[in-house]
Amino acid sequence: MNIKLIAVTVVILGALIGLGALSGGNDSSSDGTSNSQVSGSQHSQGVSEKNVVLTEAIDFECPACAQFHPIVDQIKEEYKDRVVFEVKHYPITGIHPNALAAHRAAEAVSKQSADGFWSLHDTLFESRNLWISSTTEDPRPVIDGFVEALGIDMDQYRTDFISSEVNDIINADREKMTELGAEGTPSFFLNNVRVLNNELDSLDEFRAVLDEALGETSTEQTDESAESANTDTES
Repeated sequence: MNIKLIAVTVVILGALIGLGALSGGNDSSSDGTSNSQVSGSQHSQGVSEKNVVLTEAIDFECPACAQFHPIVDQIKEEYKDRVVFEVKHYPITGIHPNALAAHRAAEAVSKQSADGFWSLHDTLFESRNLWISSTTEDPRPVIDGFVEALGIDMDQYRTDFISSEVNDIINADREKMTELGAEGTPSFFLNNVRVLNNELDSLDEFRAVLDEALGETSTEQTDESAESANTDTES
């Protein structure tokens, strides 16, 4: 057999094998799992027999999210036995340059502690001014201080913070929220249907929306109905 022909054949086969290996590598993340298969975060509180789920797309650096936080917190407490409350990552990095670090931190903490995630979630909103003092400064030292106070394994936390898995989860959340119609933060969704923020400007408006979803009548509506009935009887 012609030696030159054998050599050319070996080179071609080697090239084809190499291309196949590169193609397989492009479809997978560093841990061998396809990025297209990465699911979003799973951060929820409360229970609901009627499967009512209120989802909030959040940006930890967003001032409006911080303003809504006390209202959402109270609603969660009032409806924790009837409604599931979940949050999804939606950092808007174009206008909030420190947001991604906060979201990475929260997701990294969740790898070790679900309760730790919610504690950090609350702290990031309630102490927002401490870690966003300057867009030119790295917010991580302050955020890391919050994390360390939770009793988290800091070595594991730092590994998770920079991992592609955490990054993919945040991106999956952001993609899902965009598909559902999120245009900014906070954005609220009731069973994956967007609720306009101007319908949720107060505690009473949150209650009205949730009561309707639960098929309940609010106390205020009941009182009004009773008053109306009394008026009709007197007339």
